[in-house]
Order: sequence, then C-alpha cells, then structure tokens
Amino acid sequence: MDAASAGAVKTSYQVQLAENVQTTKGAVLEGDMPAAGAVEIPISKVSKSGSYKIKFTRAFADGTALSVMSQPFQITALDWEEVAGTYEALLEDQVGSGSSDGAKYRGAISLTVSRNGAVSGRLNYNEALEIIGAPQPDLRAYRPVSTALIGSFSATAADAPLRLTFTPTRRGTPVVERQTISADLDFSQSPPALTVTVVDFASKGTNSAAQPWVSGASKISKNLSKANPQCAKIAGRYVVSSDDSKAYFLVNATSTGAVLWTSRQPGYTGSGSGNLSLTEEANARVVFYEGRASTSGNALNSMSLLGELNFVPDAGGITSLCHFGSSLSPSQLERQRTFISKRDNTYVYGASGQNETGVSALDFSWDQAVVWKNADPVKGFFLFRGQPMKLTLIDPLVDSQGVATQYSWDVSISDSGAVRANASSDSSSKAPLLTLKFDKVTGQLLGSYSPPRSPRRTVSLAPACSLGDSSRRFRGWAEAANSSGTPETGEARVDLNLP
Repeated sequence: MDAASAGAVKTSYQVQLAENVQTTKGAVLEGDMPAAGAVEIPISKVSKSGSYKIKFTRAFADGTALSVMSQPFQITALDWEEVAGTYEALLEDQVGSGSSDGAKYRGAISLTVSRNGAVSGRLNYNEALEIIGAPQPDLRAYRPVSTALIGSFSATAADAPLRLTFTPTRRGTPVVERQTISADLDFSQSPPALTVTVVDFASKGTNSAAQPWVSGASKISKNLSKANPQCAKIAGRYVVSSDDSKAYFLVNATSTGAVLWTSRQPGYTGSGSGNLSLTEEANARVVFYEGRASTSGNALNSMSLLGELNFVPDAGGITSLCHFGSSLSPSQLERQRTFISKRDNTYVYGASGQNETGVSALDFSWDQAVVWKNADPVKGFFLFRGQPMKLTLIDPLVDSQGVATQYSWDVSISDSGAVRANASSDSSSKAPLLTLKFDKVTGQLLGSYSPPRSPRRTVSLAPACSLGDSSRRFRGWAEAANSSGTPETGEARVDLNLP
C-alpha cells in the first residue's frame, strides 16, 4: 500500500468471507497497516475453508474514508481434529535402495499428532552394520536403536503435502546423520494420508555406490480410540505358538486398545506393546516390534521380531482369535538375530566362534492359538484341572553315541493349581524327578529335571491347539547347555484328549 497518501490518517484491513463483503457482518481478521506500507496477514488463523476477500480502508483527516476490495482468493483450513491421534507402522524395506540382506522390515515407528500439528513419537530401528571378514557383503550385524522424535508439520510449497523433516540425535554425542526421518501428511486425500520415510546412512555399503538404505510406510492407519467398541470385544488373554514349538507369545489385549505381550524362545524372554488399528478389511491389528541388544566388551548379542499381530472374529463372531502375519510375511514373524564378536567399534567374523547372524522367520501356519480366560469354564485352567495328561520330551543333550533320550511323565493339575508329575510306566528310559509349576494367569507350565550325573534341564510349555482340532495340549521345549556352553533344545509336549 502507498502509505504516504496526502491527508491519510490510518489505513486498516479486514479479511472477510467473499459472500459477506456487502453485509455488516464482522471481519474474520482485521488490523492496521504499518507506516512502511507492507503487512503480513496471519490467514493461518482462519478456521473455516472458503472464498475470501480483503477490504482495505483508508481514513483521512477531513473525516472521509476510501475502501478498496481485493480479488477473491481461496483458503483451505486444515482440520487437525480429523488427524489428531497416534499412528504406528512397520518400516518396509524399499526394493532397490541398496540393501540386499533379505530383510522385509527395518523397524517400526510411532507418531502422535496433536490438534495443532505438533508431533512426538519414537523410531525403533534395526541398523544392519557391516561385519569385517564376512564371507558375503550382505551378512550383517543387527543392532536395534531407539530414538525419540519431536517436531511439527509445516507447509513446504503450494499444493504440496505438509511435511515434517528432522534428524534424530543421540544424547552426549555430536549430531550424526545415521537415520533421517520425514513424514508427509497429505490433506488432498480423505482421510488425510500419512507417509513416513527413513533413510539409513549407517547401514550403507552393500554395493559399489554405497547407497543409503531406505524404508518406509504409506497410508498409515490411526490407532483406535479407547471408546471404540472393537477394543472391548477383543480384550482378553491369548497364547500363540510357533509351528516348531520353540517360540510362544503371551498376549494381553486391554479394553482401551493397548496390547502387551511377553515372548519366550530358548534362552530368550522379551516383551513389547502396541495399540490396535484397523486393516483394510476392518479387522484389528497391532504393529509388532520387539528389539533387544546387549553389547559387552567383545560381542554383540541382539534379537528382534517384526511383523503384525492380527485379531479376527471367530466362527461365531462372539470373540476374537489371534494370528501373526502380514502382506509381506503371511503367517510369519521376521526374526533378525545377531551374536557376533566386537572389536573396538567394529564387528568381526570368525573371532571366538561367535558367527551367528542373519534374517529368518518364525512360522505360524499351523495357527496354534488359544484364548486364555482363567475364569471361563470352557477356556483356561478349567480345561486341564484334574485331567490325566502325559508329558513327553526329547532330552536336549545326546549321549556318547549321538542318541537323545526320550522321557515321559504322567501329569495332573489339582484344583489349587499344584502339579504332580510321575514317571510314566511306558517311558522309553527311566524318567528323573520332574518339578513343574502351573501359571493360571498365563497358562505356562515351567519346571526342570536333572538326569543322573548331568546338568539341570529347564522345561517351558504353553497351551496350544489348532483350529478344528478337538484336542488341547501344551507344546514347548526342554533346554540345557552343552559342554561348550551352547544352549541345546529338545521338543516337549503334553497331550490331553478331550471328548
């Protein structure tokens, strides 16, 4: 505006809806022009989408006034109420990004968007670091890292998605671009689409160009609210066992949509949590990520599990069943495992015999899932109380001829939950004394036995049954360390045939 007009006392502006400019309705925004003649009008405070005009009014010393109207322009006010909430997703490896280790997932991300566009969250990421002396360049050491995230969405260009970009930092160390995270929120779609991309510079080096690894997730679903009736319908305890009997998961789904779990594998106990969201088929799922690492002076020992935990209605539609599986890993969980020697800040292959690392899968095709409700007469403790059962297992350690012994015990659980185990008369070898404890809350059978002149073995079992199978049983393993200290396992099962 020309601020030097003769006789001018004040110049002001009003932002109005274009349809109201000829009425006496009040302005949406208003203010005075500064003497310099230029002003930034804070239209970001406009809360309603529509066509607007700006009315400029100049008052003169003689009491007269002159007004002029701008051309109409469109304002689109973003509805943060629609997007406010928490979003969780697995980070899928992007094909052709330079990675070649066969992993489908790189980690998981959780972002909470507030009603003003502020963002907080956490990145759980598995760095796939180079190993000195590895026989193949795609053999990697997997190190789980966790980084807190904070920022806000802001527009980057006209008609472009709102974009949040930042680089995680680590406390006490300089800013290093190990992973950069960007989040796009596209309001041109309904509902607005959230996309996350992670660029990993720490894991590069598997090709001549040493490209960074890229992973991400698109069209991320918002978590269910606490008031959603689907959360209360799913609430309960579940036990899910792998096909090979060497992993089981104790899952607790709450009525608020939070899901907590404990995992059990030979020599390993883990835990994690997530929240329910909906799949495209309107079933509920949880982003499943569990990562743990311990680094001593000379070794890295890590274990990560990545996938989806799904809850689908049973045949009657009254309750839900629990399954593992995703579009990338049907009926599977991806396992990234490392036990490798460490020298200074590098990982070394071939030292001290610690050369276990790689990507594998836990299979759940048999669908061994149990709804465990301790107070329900048709689920939980009541199914096994007072019933004759037989525990059969293969001893984890072999004899001098390379043969593993098989033992059998007759097992019963009293009304109080106490367990009695006696050597079976048809056991192929004389079974040693076995002590067992039954956990009514989780359904686990845990115990131990010691063969003559041999170290103690531990026994871990969980309830398991397949869909359509009339029998319920416990499945698990016996575990012991061999002469070199390496853990060995043998299959164990408890059978109970119901009428």
